[in-house]
Amino acid sequence: MVCHWGPQPARGRSWNRFGSSGSAARRASGKSLDGLEPGVQATTNVAETDAEARANLKYARWQNRANRPLRRRAVVDGAVEGGPYEGEPSEDELLEALNYGSPDTVIAKFRRLAEAGGTLVSTWMMAGGMEHDKIMKSIRLMGEEVIPALHDVRPPPGLLEQLATIPTEAAALQMAEPPPT
Repeated sequence: MVCHWGPQPARGRSWNRFGSSGSAARRASGKSLDGLEPGVQATTNVAETDAEARANLKYARWQNRANRPLRRRAVVDGAVEGGPYEGEPSEDELLEALNYGSPDTVIAKFRRLAEAGGTLVSTWMMAGGMEHDKIMKSIRLMGEEVIPALHDVRPPPGLLEQLATIPTEAAALQMAEPPPT
């Protein structure tokens, strides 16, 4: 089970909505929840400090702005206009929603994710023209500091069973979002 986790501040709530419909659908098809490890696609940047990660938000901001016209297929001569938009998250909201930060901050964010049920994470580390050395530094810090600190992480016992009891139709309705403008 995989869920995309974009820059939306309601982290656990979004995951639980998806997890409930996925768990319920799996159970309805007669498949066991045993061994199921929910995962997410997480926009991530591990930097030496939180301040350095905050400075790297400009790349994720650009990526977020560019994705909106791409989803509408608003491409003109091979380019998109990715400017500010109504309802755009503030810098603090974006920083909270993404897995950007020092190793300790990213570890804490991934631990919160596990508490909500996500234990497999596919990290998206290249965003909006970020320089190669910053990407490689993030990958190195992820491998040397973040991953080793998370080997004990597991979802809370019984969470998948609890999510599977939420009716699938209600969970699907909760997930519905209007198309981006």
